Amino acid sequence: MKPELYSCMKMLESLEKNCQMTIGEKFGLRVAQELVNQYSNVRRILHRNLSEEQLKFIPFVLSLDESSRHFPSEIDAIIVRGTKIQELRSACQMSVSFLRSLDGSLEKELEEMGKELKFREKEIDWKEKFVEKMLQGIKDLPELQRSKIVEGIKKSHREIEKHSKK
Repeated sequence: MKPELYSCMKMLESLEKNCQMTIGEKFGLRVAQELVNQYSNVRRILHRNLSEEQLKFIPFVLSLDESSRHFPSEIDAIIVRGTKIQELRSACQMSVSFLRSLDGSLEKELEEMGKELKFREKEIDWKEKFVEKMLQGIKDLPELQRSKIVEGIKKSHREIEKHSKK
């Protein structure tokens, strides 16, 4: 993957996190428009580094100015802002997925899945061994309790003998 594309991917990931954090927050339309502007800037860089065919997979997001000129009420403005942030978040996620796919292949993906599977198998083996040790400890618990009871009885018998000899 070209460094420019990698940088764009990282910027889009960051922008998507910012969009996620702003959902539900109270902020003005200017903040939403600024996020759209940042996306548009990254898209311009991608436009210079991708073919026309590849660029079709990078969604275009209209600015708030272009998508809605007048808001009859503040509630309409809030709805438009929230919808625009969701649209922008979705566009970022789709773009990042596409950029990752440029550097990948089915073989690489299967290899990664194989590594993940081996890691999970080792984790399951470790957990099984841990559970077996815990079960053995639980099985040994009655024996330990019996041993402590017997030890307590012997100790009390010794004390009784000791006091009876005096």
